[in-house]
Amino acid sequence: MLPYIASIQEEGKEVCFLRQTLVLAALVALCAMVAVPASASGFDDNFDAYIPGMPLSGQGGWVGGETTVTVVTPGYGGVGNCVRITQDGTSLGSQCSHGINVAPDANGQIWWTWLVKPGQAGGGGGNCWDTWLNDADGKNFARWYGAWNTARPRIDGFGQVLAGYTLKQGVWNVLTVRVDTNTHISEFFANGADLGGLNYSTNQPGMGNVAALISMGQQGNSQGNGGSADYLDNLHIGDIPEPSSLAAFGMLGLAALGFVRRRRA
Repeated sequence: MLPYIASIQEEGKEVCFLRQTLVLAALVALCAMVAVPASASGFDDNFDAYIPGMPLSGQGGWVGGETTVTVVTPGYGGVGNCVRITQDGTSLGSQCSHGINVAPDANGQIWWTWLVKPGQAGGGGGNCWDTWLNDADGKNFARWYGAWNTARPRIDGFGQVLAGYTLKQGVWNVLTVRVDTNTHISEFFANGADLGGLNYSTNQPGMGNVAALISMGQQGNSQGNGGSADYLDNLHIGDIPEPSSLAAFGMLGLAALGFVRRRRA
């Protein structure tokens, strides 16, 4: 083959390869622009993508609770963001919510994990904060509520309630609920301790099996609490959280329970 013909063929191969590369790059860019719906198998939020000093409402799909739930910094580990729940002096039970779509795992379970740190102490009694996990009809799988330094398991507003747990002050506490859609029992854990279980279907017949809404906000009279505050971070709803990050919490003894999944690097 003549040298100049071979050169032309090689140049043709290079041009073809360049075209293929450009087409592939364009397809990757196009895929990146397409919004991918949240996985039905889990929902996670560490609040790092949001603007600190602003209400959580209006960021990342969260709505409501504009005056009581705020993005602040730092979050867990002294980095990133978390959310602060305070009482605004006027509202009662103001909630910030996010629609989700989390189905049970192969064992019929949905795991719900928060990190919670008591902040500013209130000047009075009553409750400061609460969080809810509901189905599509607003029926409640599980709920945490308490004053600034307590967390108490409950199902909705019914009489099903367990003894309160005193949160460790100045550190992040791990609150976990295991929702079993086979037995209809929500089992509550705090820092690895089993606080007991409640049957969420007792007063709520016809509950669905899919978690459809997560919410958090103030609970109780704001003036009675004198401006209490609590901080929440690393929300996970879905399968059992991975235990690999428990070392960061200094709680290796809980590794077998697999309570926390860390999403922040």
